[in-house]
Amino acid sequence: FGGNAGIIQAIDQVDVRPALRRWREQRVEAERRDAGNPQWRSTGGQWWSDPAFSGVAWTTPSLPDLGPVRLYCTEDSMGWDRARVHPVVVDERAWIFEVDGPGAWARLVEAYPLEVTYGMRGDWWKTTGRDGRWWLPDWSAVAEDYDAVHVTVTGYLAAAGWAIPTADGATVLAGWGPAHTCWLRPDRLVRTDVVEQWHRV
Repeated sequence: FGGNAGIIQAIDQVDVRPALRRWREQRVEAERRDAGNPQWRSTGGQWWSDPAFSGVAWTTPSLPDLGPVRLYCTEDSMGWDRARVHPVVVDERAWIFEVDGPGAWARLVEAYPLEVTYGMRGDWWKTTGRDGRWWLPDWSAVAEDYDAVHVTVTGYLAAAGWAIPTADGATVLAGWGPAHTCWLRPDRLVRTDVVEQWHRV
């Protein structure tokens, strides 16, 4: 992670595990609803393999004169042209799972499996050419054992966007970025009083 300080987007420093459990319930319900959809090749869903919109926080290192890496290296940035960020200090007791390549991502998925075949099949088939069973980490379960998941620069470059084999199918590292840490427990972060406003020129 490059030390105990990084940059985080504006967040509420709360325990988001209840939200992650709701995220899991929504994914399970979506799988049930979409099972057997004959139009799956033409459907689009959520490409990302992170627990998007569940209240998690993200940190990245900050580079001299450039600022937070996340400002420059984010998949699907949706055209954002401004950001408010806070330097943070990470609780030294934080337990972080490190993804340094495809094997580590596969191990995370296999340890905390959540099947998302029908929810991801259309998008991941279009981008990888693979059809079959698809899996994500069950982020609600991961959050019971780890405070965060960190994808190294090497891990991102080696794994992002590929169909990564797992014991029961495959998975994709999608929606992440190099040196990004997803905080399943944002309450493990302590904000400083500094607030930085960034604008795209």
